[in-house]
Amino acid sequence: MSTPFPQRPTGDTQFDFSGDSTDVVEYVTSKCAWCDQSSLVLLPADRVRRWQTTGAYVQVMFPELIPDQRELLISGTHPACWDVMFAEVEDEEEPSQSG
Repeated sequence: MSTPFPQRPTGDTQFDFSGDSTDVVEYVTSKCAWCDQSSLVLLPADRVRRWQTTGAYVQVMFPELIPDQRELLISGTHPACWDVMFAEVEDEEEPSQSG
């Protein structure tokens, strides 16, 4: 049976979000818009199957994950790459400190 996931990534882009689950799958994310690298993420197999077959929101299927981790699953964007991509926008939103 062929896998519905993209090719397994290489490099230091592996994450383990499986928690205490013993039935784990290797989920390969989309390529990051910034660094063009996919990530390999370990996730509980039963919830990945439900997520893919039902189209449920990531935050519903994986409520224990923080927003950065959920974004990695949704878009493939690494937390560090997100910070670089939006650093200028975040800097503009901060009020200036004038005396």
